[in-house]
Formats: sequence, C-alpha cells, structure tokens
Amino acid sequence: AAAAIPPDDFLTFFDILALSWRGRRNGRVRKWTQPVHVRTRGIAAAAHKDAIEAMLEEASALCGLPFQRVAAGAKRDKVVTLYFVSGREMRRLYPSQNAVCFAHTQGNWGKLHTARVHIGAEHADCLHHEFMHALGFDGHWPGAETGIEAATALAQRSAPERAHGFSAW
Repeated sequence: AAAAIPPDDFLTFFDILALSWRGRRNGRVRKWTQPVHVRTRGIAAAAHKDAIEAMLEEASALCGLPFQRVAAGAKRDKVVTLYFVSGREMRRLYPSQNAVCFAHTQGNWGKLHTARVHIGAEHADCLHHEFMHALGFDGHWPGAETGIEAATALAQRSAPERAHGFSAW
C-alpha cells in the first residue's frame, strides 16, 4: 500500500498547483461542474486513442464527472480539445516559449468552460501533464525546493519529480 500523504504536504501541493501562479496568488480554483466532452484533432490523434481513452476513464473516476469522447468536428459546450501537432506547428503557435506542449483554459466564477491542449506529436508523454492543466491545475510543481517529495505529472518535463499518468499526488 502507498504511504499516507501528510495533510500539510498535500495542502502545500494543492496551494502551489491550484492557487498560485508563478509566485503570485490568483486565489481561485476553477473546475468542471458538468459532464465534459473531449475531442481530438491532428496528425497523431488516432495513434494515441487507447492512451486517451484510459486517461479519460481515470479522470472520470477521479473527478466524479464523465469525460466523454465526441467526434472531432462536434461543436459542443464544455469541451476539451486535444490537438496533436507537428514540432513545426508548435514553434509557430508558441514562438517565444520553446514549448513542446501547451494548455489554455477558459472559465469564470470558478467554473471551466473550455480547454484547448496542443501536444507536439513527438511528445505524447505530455498528455497527462497538459490534461491536468485542462482540469484546472494552472501551476507547475517546483520540486525539491518545497521540501516535499512528490512525483507528479505537473512537474516540469525534465524534472526528476515528473511522473507520467495520474498519481496519489
């Protein structure tokens, strides 16, 4: 069995990931409050179908809301769109950020309405990380400087604390 997570460590973890943004306090938590539609688009979406389905099943169980796949062209409210794009397209979309993956979310009054996730086709290991942002966790885990040992998908891609998939953290 996994070791219990001390409450103070969990609260610090949650504070950094959900309430703080680059050292500034944004003082809000945004979440999905209704069933969420998920559509995939792009050059490698079909290649990751099984991983996406498994992730959505797990997210549904963890969040208590259904995350359901819909057709790529479906126009719906409460939607997360996962785009799998080339490295060239990532550089065009985010020229100053050196990003291999990126998530954008929109919502208000504590509720998320849409999320757009771009994943470089050769960096599908970012799927859980960016989906955590789409779930409302805007921050990144800073790692060892917190004094808390936590393996999480929200650690930076090259950090030793980076976990793939969802974890107890």
